This record gives sequence, C-alpha cells and structure tokens, in this order.
Amino acid sequence: QWKKNDLPISKTAFFGHWTGVPRPTGVDRGNITIAAGPHGWAWLIPLHRDGSRASVGVVCHKEWVRSRAEGESLDAFYERTLRGVPSVWARLEGATFSAPVNTIADISYRSERYYGPGFCLVGDAGSFLD
Repeated sequence: QWKKNDLPISKTAFFGHWTGVPRPTGVDRGNITIAAGPHGWAWLIPLHRDGSRASVGVVCHKEWVRSRAEGESLDAFYERTLRGVPSVWARLEGATFSAPVNTIADISYRSERYYGPGFCLVGDAGSFLD
C-alpha cells in the first residue's frame, strides 16, 4: 500500500534464460555482469552452480522500444538489442536461448514510508530506481 509507481522513468526490460553460457573462473565464477549499451543497460546473471543457465536481459529507453520495426518479432528485437552490448553478446556465443522473451515495463518505484515503529525499509524493499 505504500509502494508508488509514479516516478518519471519509463524503461522496459526484455529478458530470458540461456543455457551454455561460459562463466569466469575462480573467485569471479558467480559474478553478475552489468554492462552499458547504446539503448540502456544489460545484465547476465548465472543461475546454477554448474553454469548451465543464465538470466540475460536488457533495460531499454522508451524511445528504443518504440523503434521496433513493424513485424519484427520480440525475439528478434531482443537479440538485436543484446547485440548492441558486445561484452554481453560475446558471452552468448555458442549458448542457446530458451524462448519466449519476457518483458516488464515501468519497474521503478519508491515507498511512501521508509521507516516506522519496528521497521526500516532498505535496498529494493524501499525503492528501485532503474
């Protein structure tokens, strides 16, 4: 009831799972990759200890989303957007995408209250700015 989605930030995330994504070795093995691209930013999150699956997504500016060509499939648009982030796309060479692409829009929010008797909201519990 305290969550407010009225921030003036209009972003859309496109994401899905990939199998066969190579992972770094050693202490970096489980690290999340975050990379900037021309239309927003991308993530690559390892999901299993053996490295067999990863969540890979891009968060795009609304203008880029509107540029999607008429008739272009969501899968093709997602791939084209990911190709714009070379450091992430290079990690997907030889990996397999598990369709369908998922989307979520306007995910930024803030809380009306951050603390009170017996509670304190921290991190994403209090707000999420994307």
